Amino acid sequence: MSTDVRSVLGKHEKSKQSGQCLFVDHSGSRCSGRSINSHTLQKSDSIKQIVENGHVLSLGVNRGFGKTPPELTFKRIGRSKASVFPGFCARHDAQTFLEVENGLPISSKRQAALIGYRVICLEYFKKEANVRLFTDSKVRSAAKSNGRLEEFDAFLFGTRAGLADVKRSKSQYERALHENSFEQYDAIVFELSSSLPFCFASPFAPEFTFNGELILPSPDSKWDTVSVFAGRLGGKDIFMIGGFKSPHHNIEAFVTSAEQIPEKILGGVALNLALEYAENTFFRESWVNSLNDLARYQIISQFLHGTPGEPNARKEQLLSLPDRINIGYRERTIL
Repeated sequence: MSTDVRSVLGKHEKSKQSGQCLFVDHSGSRCSGRSINSHTLQKSDSIKQIVENGHVLSLGVNRGFGKTPPELTFKRIGRSKASVFPGFCARHDAQTFLEVENGLPISSKRQAALIGYRVICLEYFKKEANVRLFTDSKVRSAAKSNGRLEEFDAFLFGTRAGLADVKRSKSQYERALHENSFEQYDAIVFELSSSLPFCFASPFAPEFTFNGELILPSPDSKWDTVSVFAGRLGGKDIFMIGGFKSPHHNIEAFVTSAEQIPEKILGGVALNLALEYAENTFFRESWVNSLNDLARYQIISQFLHGTPGEPNARKEQLLSLPDRINIGYRERTIL
Protein backbone atom coordinates (compact mmCIF):
# COMPACT_ATOMS: atom_id res chain seq x y z
CA MET A 1 0.00 0.00 0.00
CA SER A 2 1.37 3.44 -0.83
CA THR A 3 2.25 5.98 1.83
CA ASP A 4 -0.68 8.16 0.78
CA VAL A 5 -3.24 5.43 1.40
CA ARG A 6 -1.69 4.49 4.74
CA SER A 7 -1.76 8.12 5.80
CA VAL A 8 -5.44 8.52 4.93
CA LEU A 9 -6.34 5.29 6.69
CA GLY A 10 -4.45 6.28 9.83
CA LYS A 11 -6.01 9.74 9.85
CA HIS A 12 -9.59 8.52 9.51
CA GLU A 13 -9.51 5.23 11.45
CA LYS A 14 -10.51 6.60 14.87
CA SER A 15 -12.82 9.25 13.45
CA LYS A 16 -14.90 6.53 11.78
CA GLN A 17 -15.66 4.71 15.04
CA SER A 18 -19.25 5.43 16.03
CA GLY A 19 -18.68 5.93 19.77
CA GLN A 20 -22.23 4.66 20.36
CA CYS A 21 -23.03 2.11 23.06
CA LEU A 22 -23.48 -1.41 21.67
CA PHE A 23 -26.19 -2.44 24.16
CA VAL A 24 -29.49 -3.50 22.56
CA ASP A 25 -32.66 -3.67 24.66
CA HIS A 26 -35.60 -6.12 24.62
CA SER A 27 -37.23 -4.31 21.69
CA GLY A 28 -34.08 -4.43 19.56
CA SER A 29 -33.28 -0.73 20.00
CA ARG A 30 -29.62 0.20 20.37
CA CYS A 31 -28.66 2.47 23.26
CA SER A 32 -27.92 6.03 22.12
CA GLY A 33 -25.46 6.65 24.96
CA ARG A 34 -21.84 7.51 24.38
CA SER A 35 -19.49 4.56 24.81
CA ILE A 36 -16.64 4.52 27.30
CA ASN A 37 -13.51 2.37 27.34
CA SER A 38 -14.70 -1.14 28.18
CA HIS A 39 -12.32 -3.96 29.16
CA THR A 40 -12.74 -7.42 27.67
CA LEU A 41 -10.13 -8.62 30.18
CA GLN A 42 -10.42 -7.34 33.73
CA LYS A 43 -7.64 -4.89 34.56
CA SER A 44 -7.70 -5.85 38.25
CA ASP A 45 -7.59 -9.61 37.59
CA SER A 46 -6.38 -11.00 34.25
CA ILE A 47 -4.19 -8.07 33.23
CA LYS A 48 -2.86 -7.63 36.77
CA GLN A 49 -1.50 -11.21 36.69
CA ILE A 50 0.82 -10.49 33.77
CA VAL A 51 1.60 -6.77 34.05
CA GLU A 52 5.21 -5.73 34.68
CA ASN A 53 6.31 -2.13 35.17
CA GLY A 54 2.85 -1.02 34.16
CA HIS A 55 2.94 -2.78 30.78
CA VAL A 56 2.05 -5.99 28.97
CA LEU A 57 3.00 -7.18 25.49
CA SER A 58 0.66 -7.66 22.57
CA LEU A 59 1.18 -8.90 19.03
CA GLY A 60 0.54 -6.12 16.54
CA VAL A 61 -0.05 -6.90 12.87
CA ASN A 62 -0.34 -4.78 9.78
CA ARG A 63 -1.53 -7.13 7.06
CA GLY A 64 -1.15 -4.58 4.32
CA PHE A 65 -2.62 -4.78 0.83
CA GLY A 66 -1.26 -5.70 -2.54
CA LYS A 67 2.51 -6.09 -2.53
CA THR A 68 2.96 -4.86 1.04
CA PRO A 69 4.01 -7.84 3.22
CA PRO A 70 2.40 -8.32 6.65
CA GLU A 71 4.38 -6.98 9.57
CA LEU A 72 4.09 -8.45 13.04
CA THR A 73 5.98 -7.88 16.27
CA PHE A 74 5.60 -7.85 20.04
CA LYS A 75 4.87 -4.37 21.32
CA ARG A 76 4.52 -2.88 24.80
CA ILE A 77 1.14 -1.53 25.80
CA GLY A 78 0.09 0.20 28.99
CA ARG A 79 -1.99 -1.72 31.50
CA SER A 80 -4.90 0.72 31.28
CA LYS A 81 -5.09 0.36 27.48
CA ALA A 82 -4.83 -3.42 27.22
CA SER A 83 -8.06 -5.07 25.98
CA VAL A 84 -9.90 -1.71 25.89
CA PHE A 85 -12.49 -0.77 23.27
CA PRO A 86 -15.30 1.83 23.21
CA GLY A 87 -18.08 -0.71 23.62
CA PHE A 88 -20.72 0.39 26.13
CA CYS A 89 -21.92 3.49 27.91
CA ALA A 90 -21.01 3.75 31.60
CA ARG A 91 -24.42 2.52 32.76
CA HIS A 92 -24.63 -0.55 30.54
CA ASP A 93 -20.97 -1.44 31.03
CA ALA A 94 -21.53 -1.54 34.80
CA GLN A 95 -25.01 -3.11 34.86
CA THR A 96 -24.69 -5.70 32.10
CA PHE A 97 -21.48 -7.33 33.34
CA LEU A 98 -21.95 -7.02 37.08
CA GLU A 99 -22.14 -10.82 37.47
CA VAL A 100 -18.64 -11.29 36.08
CA GLU A 101 -17.15 -8.21 37.74
CA ASN A 102 -18.26 -9.04 41.29
CA GLY A 103 -15.19 -11.05 42.24
CA LEU A 104 -16.97 -14.42 42.17
CA PRO A 105 -15.86 -17.43 40.10
CA ILE A 106 -17.82 -18.57 37.05
CA SER A 107 -20.57 -20.94 38.18
CA SER A 108 -23.44 -20.54 35.69
CA LYS A 109 -24.14 -20.53 31.99
CA ARG A 110 -25.30 -16.93 32.25
CA GLN A 111 -21.94 -15.81 33.62
CA ALA A 112 -20.11 -17.71 30.89
CA ALA A 113 -22.39 -16.18 28.27
CA LEU A 114 -21.68 -12.68 29.59
CA ILE A 115 -17.99 -13.21 28.88
CA GLY A 116 -18.94 -14.43 25.40
CA TYR A 117 -21.24 -11.46 24.84
CA ARG A 118 -18.55 -8.91 25.66
CA VAL A 119 -16.03 -10.38 23.22
CA ILE A 120 -18.62 -10.81 20.46
CA CYS A 121 -19.35 -7.11 20.93
CA LEU A 122 -15.63 -6.40 20.56
CA GLU A 123 -15.65 -8.24 17.24
CA TYR A 124 -18.83 -6.43 16.16
CA PHE A 125 -17.24 -3.08 17.02
CA LYS A 126 -14.10 -3.82 14.98
CA LYS A 127 -15.99 -4.97 11.90
CA GLU A 128 -18.52 -2.14 12.09
CA ALA A 129 -15.66 0.38 12.33
CA ASN A 130 -13.86 -1.21 9.35
CA VAL A 131 -16.97 -1.05 7.18
CA ARG A 132 -17.41 2.60 8.09
CA LEU A 133 -13.74 3.31 7.38
CA PHE A 134 -13.53 1.52 4.04
CA THR A 135 -16.71 3.15 2.74
CA ASP A 136 -15.44 6.64 3.62
CA SER A 137 -15.21 8.76 0.47
CA LYS A 138 -11.72 10.10 1.25
CA VAL A 139 -10.35 6.63 1.94
CA ARG A 140 -11.85 5.27 -1.27
CA SER A 141 -10.57 8.21 -3.27
CA ALA A 142 -7.02 7.62 -1.99
CA ALA A 143 -7.32 3.90 -2.76
CA LYS A 144 -8.54 4.62 -6.29
CA SER A 145 -5.75 7.11 -7.03
CA ASN A 146 -3.19 4.52 -5.91
CA GLY A 147 -4.72 1.63 -7.87
CA ARG A 148 -5.88 -0.22 -4.73
CA LEU A 149 -9.65 0.17 -4.94
CA GLU A 150 -10.23 -3.42 -6.11
CA GLU A 151 -8.31 -4.76 -3.12
CA PHE A 152 -10.19 -2.45 -0.77
CA ASP A 153 -13.50 -3.65 -2.19
CA ALA A 154 -12.49 -7.28 -1.68
CA PHE A 155 -11.61 -6.53 1.94
CA LEU A 156 -14.89 -4.63 2.38
CA PHE A 157 -16.91 -7.50 0.91
CA GLY A 158 -15.39 -10.00 3.34
CA THR A 159 -15.79 -7.65 6.29
CA ARG A 160 -19.46 -7.08 5.54
CA ALA A 161 -20.05 -10.83 5.32
CA GLY A 162 -18.26 -11.32 8.64
CA LEU A 163 -20.22 -8.47 10.22
CA ALA A 164 -23.50 -10.17 9.26
CA ASP A 165 -22.39 -13.38 11.02
CA VAL A 166 -21.20 -11.50 14.11
CA LYS A 167 -24.39 -9.45 14.25
CA ARG A 168 -26.45 -12.64 14.23
CA SER A 169 -24.36 -14.07 17.08
CA LYS A 170 -24.59 -10.82 19.02
CA SER A 171 -28.38 -10.90 18.74
CA GLN A 172 -28.43 -14.48 19.96
CA TYR A 173 -26.55 -13.50 23.11
CA GLU A 174 -28.86 -10.53 23.66
CA ARG A 175 -32.01 -12.64 23.37
CA ALA A 176 -30.66 -15.17 25.84
CA LEU A 177 -29.59 -12.49 28.32
CA HIS A 178 -32.89 -10.58 28.13
CA GLU A 179 -34.96 -13.76 28.44
CA ASN A 180 -32.55 -15.34 30.93
CA SER A 181 -32.67 -18.50 28.84
CA PHE A 182 -29.45 -20.45 28.35
CA GLU A 183 -30.61 -24.00 27.60
CA GLN A 184 -28.90 -23.80 24.20
CA TYR A 185 -25.60 -22.54 25.60
CA ASP A 186 -22.76 -24.97 26.31
CA ALA A 187 -19.66 -24.06 28.29
CA ILE A 188 -16.73 -25.77 29.92
CA VAL A 189 -14.53 -24.10 32.55
CA PHE A 190 -11.10 -25.34 33.62
CA GLU A 191 -9.59 -24.10 36.87
CA LEU A 192 -5.86 -24.02 36.14
CA SER A 193 -3.18 -25.36 38.45
CA SER A 194 -1.22 -22.09 38.18
CA SER A 195 -1.29 -18.74 36.40
CA LEU A 196 -0.66 -18.43 32.67
CA PRO A 197 1.94 -15.93 31.39
CA PHE A 198 -0.70 -14.59 29.00
CA CYS A 199 -4.42 -13.88 28.90
CA PHE A 200 -6.96 -13.55 26.11
CA ALA A 201 -10.65 -13.30 25.32
CA SER A 202 -11.99 -13.74 21.82
CA PRO A 203 -14.80 -15.12 19.65
CA PHE A 204 -14.11 -17.20 16.56
CA ALA A 205 -15.74 -19.61 14.12
CA PRO A 206 -14.07 -23.02 14.63
CA GLU A 207 -13.18 -25.23 11.69
CA PHE A 208 -12.11 -28.33 13.66
CA THR A 209 -12.88 -29.86 17.04
CA PHE A 210 -10.04 -30.66 19.42
CA ASN A 211 -10.28 -34.23 18.10
CA GLY A 212 -9.57 -33.05 14.55
CA GLU A 213 -13.14 -33.43 13.29
CA LEU A 214 -13.98 -30.98 10.50
CA ILE A 215 -17.05 -28.96 11.52
CA LEU A 216 -17.18 -26.24 8.90
CA PRO A 217 -20.75 -25.45 7.81
CA SER A 218 -21.71 -26.07 4.20
CA PRO A 219 -20.86 -23.26 1.74
CA ASP A 220 -24.46 -22.05 1.65
CA SER A 221 -24.88 -22.08 5.45
CA LYS A 222 -24.11 -19.51 8.13
CA TRP A 223 -21.08 -19.48 10.41
CA ASP A 224 -21.48 -19.37 14.18
CA THR A 225 -19.03 -18.66 16.96
CA VAL A 226 -17.53 -19.91 20.18
CA SER A 227 -16.00 -17.62 22.78
CA VAL A 228 -12.84 -18.39 24.69
CA PHE A 229 -11.32 -16.79 27.78
CA ALA A 230 -8.06 -17.46 29.59
CA GLY A 231 -6.95 -15.47 32.61
CA ARG A 232 -7.89 -14.74 36.20
CA LEU A 233 -11.52 -14.26 37.16
CA GLY A 234 -13.12 -14.42 40.59
CA GLY A 235 -9.79 -15.18 42.23
CA LYS A 236 -9.18 -18.24 40.04
CA ASP A 237 -7.04 -18.80 36.98
CA ILE A 238 -9.36 -20.26 34.38
CA PHE A 239 -9.63 -21.32 30.75
CA MET A 240 -13.20 -21.24 29.42
CA ILE A 241 -14.87 -22.19 26.14
CA GLY A 242 -18.56 -21.56 25.41
CA GLY A 243 -21.07 -21.18 22.61
CA PHE A 244 -24.65 -21.65 21.50
CA LYS A 245 -25.82 -24.83 19.81
CA SER A 246 -26.34 -24.31 16.09
CA PRO A 247 -28.32 -26.25 13.45
CA HIS A 248 -25.76 -25.56 10.72
CA HIS A 249 -22.38 -25.21 12.48
CA ASN A 250 -21.52 -27.89 15.02
CA ILE A 251 -20.51 -25.58 17.85
CA GLU A 252 -21.66 -28.12 20.43
CA ALA A 253 -19.11 -30.64 19.11
CA PHE A 254 -16.27 -28.13 19.48
CA VAL A 255 -17.17 -27.25 23.08
CA THR A 256 -17.71 -30.83 24.22
CA SER A 257 -14.51 -32.03 22.53
CA ALA A 258 -12.61 -29.84 25.00
CA GLU A 259 -13.38 -32.55 27.58
CA GLN A 260 -10.77 -34.68 25.80
CA ILE A 261 -7.90 -32.23 26.38
CA PRO A 262 -5.25 -34.07 28.44
CA GLU A 263 -4.87 -32.48 31.86
CA LYS A 264 -1.12 -31.84 31.62
CA ILE A 265 -1.10 -29.94 28.31
CA LEU A 266 -3.99 -27.54 28.87
CA GLY A 267 -1.69 -24.50 29.09
CA GLY A 268 -0.09 -25.34 25.76
CA VAL A 269 -3.47 -25.93 24.14
CA ALA A 270 -4.70 -22.57 25.43
CA LEU A 271 -1.67 -20.83 23.92
CA ASN A 272 -2.12 -22.62 20.59
CA LEU A 273 -5.78 -21.64 20.54
CA ALA A 274 -4.88 -18.01 21.25
CA LEU A 275 -2.31 -17.93 18.46
CA GLU A 276 -4.59 -19.59 15.93
CA TYR A 277 -7.73 -17.59 16.61
CA ALA A 278 -7.49 -14.78 19.20
CA GLU A 279 -6.16 -11.33 18.35
CA ASN A 280 -7.12 -10.01 21.80
CA THR A 281 -4.13 -11.66 23.55
CA PHE A 282 -1.60 -10.16 25.96
CA PHE A 283 1.67 -11.55 27.34
CA ARG A 284 3.94 -11.10 30.35
CA GLU A 285 7.05 -9.36 29.04
CA SER A 286 9.56 -11.37 31.09
CA TRP A 287 8.07 -14.62 29.76
CA VAL A 288 8.42 -13.49 26.16
CA ASN A 289 11.99 -12.35 26.87
CA SER A 290 12.79 -15.75 28.36
CA LEU A 291 12.00 -17.49 25.07
CA ASN A 292 14.77 -18.22 22.61
CA ASP A 293 14.68 -16.67 19.13
CA LEU A 294 13.17 -19.78 17.54
CA ALA A 295 10.30 -19.95 20.03
CA ARG A 296 9.50 -16.25 19.54
CA TYR A 297 9.59 -16.73 15.78
CA GLN A 298 7.27 -19.72 16.01
CA ILE A 299 4.76 -17.75 18.11
CA ILE A 300 4.79 -14.80 15.71
CA SER A 301 4.53 -17.06 12.68
CA GLN A 302 1.68 -19.08 14.15
CA PHE A 303 -0.27 -15.95 15.09
CA LEU A 304 0.28 -14.38 11.66
CA HIS A 305 -0.94 -17.40 9.72
CA GLY A 306 -3.79 -18.42 12.02
CA THR A 307 -6.41 -16.66 9.94
CA PRO A 308 -9.99 -17.73 10.79
CA GLY A 309 -11.74 -19.30 7.83
CA GLU A 310 -8.53 -20.83 6.50
CA PRO A 311 -8.33 -24.52 7.51
CA ASN A 312 -4.84 -25.79 8.06
CA ALA A 313 -3.00 -28.64 9.74
CA ARG A 314 -2.32 -26.73 12.95
CA LYS A 315 -6.01 -26.20 13.66
CA GLU A 316 -6.74 -29.83 12.92
CA GLN A 317 -4.11 -30.94 15.42
CA LEU A 318 -4.46 -28.53 18.34
CA LEU A 319 -3.85 -31.34 20.84
CA SER A 320 -0.72 -32.65 19.15
CA LEU A 321 1.16 -29.36 18.84
CA PRO A 322 4.31 -28.96 20.99
CA ASP A 323 3.45 -27.87 24.51
CA ARG A 324 5.10 -24.54 25.34
CA ILE A 325 3.25 -24.03 28.63
CA ASN A 326 3.40 -26.87 31.15
CA ILE A 327 0.24 -25.97 33.07
CA GLY A 328 -2.63 -28.34 33.79
CA TYR A 329 -5.90 -27.93 35.66
CA ARG A 330 -7.26 -28.72 39.09
CA GLU A 331 -10.92 -28.93 38.20
CA ARG A 332 -13.13 -29.11 35.13
CA THR A 333 -16.70 -27.84 35.23
CA ILE A 334 -19.25 -28.46 32.49
CA LEU A 335 -22.00 -25.86 32.65
